[in-house]
Amino acid sequence: MKENDISIVSAFPRIVREIENMFIPLAEGIRLAARIWLPEDAEDDPVPAILEFLPYRKRDGTSERDALTHPYYAGHGYACVRVDMRGSGDSEGILEDEYLKVEQDNALEVLEWISTQPWCSGKTGMIGISWGGFNGLQIAARRPPSLKAIVTIASTDDRYADDIHYMALICFLNGSLAREAVRDRYVLDWEGFAQGLRSTPPGNKGGMILPYFDPEIVPHVPKAGVIRENLDDGDAMANVRAVVEAQAMSSKIHARWMEVAITSINVTGGASANEEILQIYASVHGCPVHRFETTNGAALGAALRASQGHRPDISWQEVVEPFTQPIAGSTVRPDPATADTYASLIQAYEALEKRHTG
Repeated sequence: MKENDISIVSAFPRIVREIENMFIPLAEGIRLAARIWLPEDAEDDPVPAILEFLPYRKRDGTSERDALTHPYYAGHGYACVRVDMRGSGDSEGILEDEYLKVEQDNALEVLEWISTQPWCSGKTGMIGISWGGFNGLQIAARRPPSLKAIVTIASTDDRYADDIHYMALICFLNGSLAREAVRDRYVLDWEGFAQGLRSTPPGNKGGMILPYFDPEIVPHVPKAGVIRENLDDGDAMANVRAVVEAQAMSSKIHARWMEVAITSINVTGGASANEEILQIYASVHGCPVHRFETTNGAALGAALRASQGHRPDISWQEVVEPFTQPIAGSTVRPDPATADTYASLIQAYEALEKRHTG
């Protein structure tokens, strides 16, 4: 990509003024904390307002992201109000659970307060991702008079089917980042990385690595530190195999709590193009691994949701059907000859992990 292919917007049609903290009073007597961006002349020329209503602490949790997103909107003629929900961040009260009616009631009061401010035209909207997307849908269903539009991302209006009723998420920080760290440590490209997997035996002759190049989420590892066992730091190819086998084994070990038999794996992302990596996952988990034509799952999901919004007459099943079928002939199946090798290695890896993470 050429440098001039990217432009950074630093000047906006309207000068932006920021109010770092303002308290919004509620009828019950508590106050919710808000950070506000608005055009400098908004009191003379009132503008529509956008509310983002979250529990993630405007002071630090989302501060960097907020400082990029909301000034842009404000510079283009909107007042942006980022509010900490009750019991979170700088707001008063108690946060008892997610998506409660009191959360919606508070948001209705906040929207009413915003719409009556001298800098607001009386029209409001809401934006949100995940939690903010959920409450945007719920609050819109209450039909507050000032609310004219919402933008809701990574959310659903059917929490039973599409929230977390039967789905689970295991989050590993040292995923692609760990593979990249090994690649860079041994000055390899991705073809050289794949060659490392092709040139080393399954089980890696017992060589293992705990690839905590950064603090890890699962298992909880608060301080970064790479640990090797039966593995020479100078052996590039063995370290390549060790990091991939570690990730596959960790995913198997830490999926047990779900008490669900894993009978197949669907993969997306850049690594899904690497058949050597997928072969390790198939053999470690003992099930087929399916690949799909689109590797950028996040972009595809957003596009599918946009398509559904554009054509609500088409069912969600019809929208996603063309994208949910594996590429014909691309399924990677476990190698039965490696079953005993990986069964033993998984036990050894789990013991290694427990010794160093408790």
